[in-house]
Amino acid sequence: MAQSSSYSFKITTMLGVAYEGSVESVVAPAIEGQVGILAGHAPMICATRPGKVTVRSGANTTTFEVGEGTLEVKEKSTVLLVGFATEL
Repeated sequence: MAQSSSYSFKITTMLGVAYEGSVESVVAPAIEGQVGILAGHAPMICATRPGKVTVRSGANTTTFEVGEGTLEVKEKSTVLLVGFATEL
């Protein structure tokens, strides 16, 4: 069976959900450098620093300016918890 090329992604702030949808890739500013997440990525949790998050879904690319937070990657979903997120 072929593996899906997309997964569920959500950016959550103290004010609520800033983004939620099915995506092909996410690039986020981890403490040690940029981290790229594709479908099938190994589960992990890491701290993130303030910076830009790039979300790719089909032909659409969305960029957010985010505060520091935590990124959690699970088998079929990824959640970025941050202090703030502003779509650019």
